[in-house]
Amino acid sequence: MEEVFPVLAGVAVGLVAHLIGSVRVRAALIGVFSVAFGACASWVSGELASSWLYLVVDVAQVVAASVMTLLLARVWARRQARRLAR
Repeated sequence: MEEVFPVLAGVAVGLVAHLIGSVRVRAALIGVFSVAFGACASWVSGELASSWLYLVVDVAQVVAASVMTLLLARVWARRQARRLAR
């Protein structure tokens, strides 16, 4: 149950990043918010008290979820555009 927050935060970051046009700004947004949400997830769950390695795991979860959501949102938007163009 503790791993739900990093994944949901990653989905939210990915959906917001999908709306950004610039690749550099998108990458910065994913990087900054992944570290922030990953740190929050590690702190709230109490994992930071045992090891800093959990911070890396939570940040990686947020990054993975945000990138996958971004890619899925782009694919969905392209398919919708093609469908409406017919």
